[in-house]
Amino acid sequence: MIALTSDDEVSTVAVKNALAASSKGETHLLETPMCESKADGAVEGAIRIFHGQMRTFKHRLEHRLGMHAGGTRMSAEHPLMSRLVTRTTLY
Repeated sequence: MIALTSDDEVSTVAVKNALAASSKGETHLLETPMCESKADGAVEGAIRIFHGQMRTFKHRLEHRLGMHAGGTRMSAEHPLMSRLVTRTTLY
């Protein structure tokens, strides 16, 4: 069984419906009120933790690469950013 939860945003509901249609097993579609933080509390908390870890790892990597000395920052397009995201999700 798969349970897919989302708010009522049109694009999110479309993705959820497409996933349910392609699923071979039983799928439950659940909706929460749009922009309702309490309904998505666990997800909101996980996102907040991920962002904090990502900032910490990015700051440490910039420091180790000597980027802070010149006041430069690692851009989102930097080749190491994808590796940094992968590394962050492991924790």
